[in-house]
Amino acid sequence: ISRFFPFSSNQGPYDRISTYYRGSYETVEIKFDSTGNNKKFNTIEFQAKYKLAIGKKHMYLFYFGSLNSVQSTASFIPQMNNKSWVRMHYHELEGHFQILPKTFLSMYYGFQRSIGNAETNLDTETLRARDQKDRAIGIGLNIEITQNTGLYLRHRWFKHQDLNFGEDLLQGKESIFELKTFF
Repeated sequence: ISRFFPFSSNQGPYDRISTYYRGSYETVEIKFDSTGNNKKFNTIEFQAKYKLAIGKKHMYLFYFGSLNSVQSTASFIPQMNNKSWVRMHYHELEGHFQILPKTFLSMYYGFQRSIGNAETNLDTETLRARDQKDRAIGIGLNIEITQNTGLYLRHRWFKHQDLNFGEDLLQGKESIFELKTFF
């Protein structure tokens, strides 16, 4: 989303998506309740990396996962139930397989699920809270030019859909060409 509307606010069919450099966020309205809307935020993140040799070539696997919730009561872990105003889980898996001495084939899969409860803003037609699914799949090349410089070519296909907000459907593809130098 950020590549289509860089540094903007109140975008999308329901005017609730804002963007920043390489990212976006969504504004969620929460109805006032007896707790006075005292918000408690929880997040757990997990990251794993694995390297394996296949003959004289290498393969690297990366996983990043996140569980998040916002609710009125304190908790040590994210509350992934309907008592949370919003709950979300995010998973990202990358694989990089060496095809030449300084060239890697890159593969990507991402999935995110965001669910609101009845105390958040509801769709005017369905009278239901957000129920979003995001998926992305991609492929690319990493080419080492020098020890500190690399060329990164990426292409990915993505789809964002809210099952309860009918106009909230975004799908497409993006290509990225990056030349990075570290000094």
